[in-house]
Formats: sequence, structure tokens, C-alpha cells
Amino acid sequence: MPNPASVAQGITGSFVVQLLDGAGNAYTGYTGSESIAATVRLGEDYPALFAPTVAWISGPGGTIAVTVLGTSTAGLDVGRYWLELHLADDSADLFEGWLEVTYGVGTTTGLVTYGSYQSMLDIAPSIEKFQRATDLAGFARQQDEARHWFDDLLQRHHKGHDDLSTDYTIGWVGFGSGGPCRSTAVGWRDGRHSHWLQTQLDAGGLYVSRRVLEAVSCYAVALIYDRQASAVSDGAAFAAIARKFFGRAENVAANITAEVVVDPNTSSYRRVVIRLGSIDTLEG
Repeated sequence: MPNPASVAQGITGSFVVQLLDGAGNAYTGYTGSESIAATVRLGEDYPALFAPTVAWISGPGGTIAVTVLGTSTAGLDVGRYWLELHLADDSADLFEGWLEVTYGVGTTTGLVTYGSYQSMLDIAPSIEKFQRATDLAGFARQQDEARHWFDDLLQRHHKGHDDLSTDYTIGWVGFGSGGPCRSTAVGWRDGRHSHWLQTQLDAGGLYVSRRVLEAVSCYAVALIYDRQASAVSDGAAFAAIARKFFGRAENVAANITAEVVVDPNTSSYRRVVIRLGSIDTLEG
């Protein structure tokens, strides 16, 4: 059988297990009339998640057909699970190994990003060779993470708009000898995100300028090199490249005056301006 055997989530798959003796040769001690069973578990000493269907192909040849129904894997996370075959009366173990559950056809919508794979290649053409089988096309996960990073920057520097959001906590700082009439109201933000602003961003309100494109692309590239740094025994060079691109992303972002369009489908739409290079004290 393949090592590990592989099936996709929700899709029925079959493979052949070859029984081996201690010397690695085909085991020929069974007739094929013995009752056999199998389990799939999270690990060796965990309870069974489900029981695959097993049947002898040849007892003397030591081959067994294993069928994993799609209904058994539809609700499982992607990953490697422990597969074990044994005689049904538990008198002997026949096989132990890994069963890999891979992604099946899903219903997940594509990730919406501010950048593009081409903009990443323009900055760092060598990242193309780093794409793995577990990556999304065009490093979409890294691009999505870059978008969240930029959204967080916008949230941290957003100072409000003419429809003051209820996401802002107003503090009252008093002075003088007492009494409400001798107090002064001082407003501050406590750092929480604005749901109003996030709604505008999720609706595609950010104007993606060339500098925004550069910033998020550099950040996504940095994530890829940072991952490479932990994937090899000597990742110092990759770590240095990652730091360079993280720094470049921050430097570019610091000079951006972002514009968020509000209600773009109406004739009265307006823009909220957020200066990412300004110093913003949240409290005090």
C-alpha cells in the first residue's frame, strides 16, 4: 500500500495492504477464511473513530483490500490517522500504519485580498518554488493574512468619522473642587476595533492604491520566507530575508494615507481618511 495510504474527505477510497513478516517478505500464513477487522483512530492508544471495510484478496499472498467510505471521513479534519488491521477475534495484529485524509471538494468561498500573486512575484520572483501541496493557489492564505494585518493598522489609526461609532468608550476625567459643573469630559478610545469600520472594509471600501498593494504584497512575501526559515536546518538566510520584507511592509505602510469609501453605491458616498503615519495615543 502507499505509505501513508490517502483518501479525500467525503470521498470513498480503496487501497491494498500487503502483510509482511519480520524479514519484510510477504506473509503467507493465512488461508483467507479468517475473519478480519480494522479501525481508524487519532493515535495508537485512542478509541476508534470508524471501522473501514476489509476483505481478503489472497490469504496465502497476505493481501487485504481496505475500503474507506466517504461518509466516514466527511466530518474529519485533514491530517494523518492511525490505521490498524487485526483478526476479528483479536488474536493477532495484522498491520499498523498511517491513513492520510486530504481535502475533498468543499464549499468554502475564495479569500478576498488586497494584493495579488503577480504583485508578490514582481517583488520576489523566487517564492514560486516555495509553494507546497498544502498551500492555496497564489499563496492565498498568506495574502489573506496580509489583508488582516493591514486592516489592523487601519483600526489602530482610525480616529472616528462623522457618524461617531458606539465602539468608542468615552471616559470622564474630573478636576476642580467637585460637582458635575466643575468637571470636563475628555474622550478616549480603549483600543477595541470598530465594527463600523470593519463593515466598510469587508464590503470592499478600501481604495487599494499602489502603496497599499506594495505593503500587503511585501508582508505576504515575508510570511513565506519566515516559514522557510523554520523548514530547513539552517534558516538564517531565509529569516534575514523575512525581516527585510516585514520591515519594508511597515515602512511603506507608515507613509500611506488610506481612503475608505462609505456607501459607494449611492450618490452621496464619502471617504474616510486614515493616516497610518500618525502617532495615536489611545488613552490619556
